[in-house]
Amino acid sequence: VWANDNSFGRKDWIKFMRSYIRVVISHFKDSVTDWDVVNEALDWPFDDSQPAFLRDTIWLQKIGPRYIEIAYRTAKRVGTRFSDDFRTAWNDFAIDNINPKSNLAFDIIQDLNSRHPGTVTTMGFQAHFGGPPAPFSLIRDNYKRFKELNLSLIQTELDIWHKDPIEPGFYDEQAFIYKQLVLLSIRFGFDAIITWGMTDAQSWVPQFFATDPNLSGRDYPLLYDENFLPKPAFYSFVEAFTQTDFVFGHNFPKKQSGVLTSVGWTLAKGGKLLTWIRPSVCGDYKLRIEAAGTPEDFVFPM
Repeated sequence: VWANDNSFGRKDWIKFMRSYIRVVISHFKDSVTDWDVVNEALDWPFDDSQPAFLRDTIWLQKIGPRYIEIAYRTAKRVGTRFSDDFRTAWNDFAIDNINPKSNLAFDIIQDLNSRHPGTVTTMGFQAHFGGPPAPFSLIRDNYKRFKELNLSLIQTELDIWHKDPIEPGFYDEQAFIYKQLVLLSIRFGFDAIITWGMTDAQSWVPQFFATDPNLSGRDYPLLYDENFLPKPAFYSFVEAFTQTDFVFGHNFPKKQSGVLTSVGWTLAKGGKLLTWIRPSVCGDYKLRIEAAGTPEDFVFPM
């Protein structure tokens, strides 16, 4: 293919990348809120004693480390022609707590935004967890430092899996983790929580890990089981938004009025869509069920 043509030099590759970014943003300008400009830019051997580094992509090979800055600045320059609120996201996995990979992401974004303010506006935490995550204090402190960079925060691919066979208490543990992560997200004003799929029957986890004998058997990561029935995690997830007394001192009523302006999370339930929303106008959260085009407030059965 043309990408393997060694006659192209660095300037050509920069031109290719800028052209691609311009075409995509110009085409989808009205339908995207947060642009994942450079996805999964970093690599790391999941060992706290080892450093993280830039992933070995064709862009790194052909342009060098500065390709990240060029991509984000190009996206920002093109996007602001269409919207004053154009948002560029950094999205990656294994950056949910403080570790070498999240440290490197933090350093790159801090440096880039200090030299070119507003180049990266949104931080996307993929939030894939295999059982209990790192101590919640490390996740909390990580969210805090990225928030202090004046970034919008999003959980982009949340799921919590387990290895076969299911051990007693797993579903309760999974429910607890989901609820704590939602509470932390509310505390730091996340704009959205997106689960990576709707039911266990559709999850990416079993197939992805099946080829590795040391990792195969991982499954059951989502809020609904393979029969589309809600798991304990579903109720704890909803409860985090609907309870009126949060441990962090927040108070969100069960029923609210107002215009829905941004959808953060959706799933199918009995032919309806369940969505949690954070309208940018008031900053509150709400749950709403939409059926046949008619929205109605969802009240969690206490």
